[in-house]
Amino acid sequence: MRDTQLGFHYSWSDLRPVRPLVLAVLLAELVGAAIGWSSLSAPSGFVRLWFGAALSALPGFALGLIAQWLSGRERFATHPVLIRRIGLIAALLTLAAGLMLMLGLDAEFGQPR
Repeated sequence: MRDTQLGFHYSWSDLRPVRPLVLAVLLAELVGAAIGWSSLSAPSGFVRLWFGAALSALPGFALGLIAQWLSGRERFATHPVLIRRIGLIAALLTLAAGLMLMLGLDAEFGQPR
């Protein structure tokens, strides 16, 4: 991990110790994107994909915690900041998408101006 203006930058090799967690989140987002594509009513395909993926980030993180626990419990103690940051990003994505859906903003995105 090297420092950037934001204070952190992770490469794929930095994520190796928590790969079960990261893969579970990514897999959940792919499944969510497919569900969003087929079941959401936003006018744009990209918006449907994004909302589906964003809404599934937090459930994917929860499943990832279980997968990480089963594959390497000790990594919770050795990489707590990394795990918290992944969880924070997942929570923010899911919260933002959920609020946007509740406010009806999904219909606004993808509309021609």
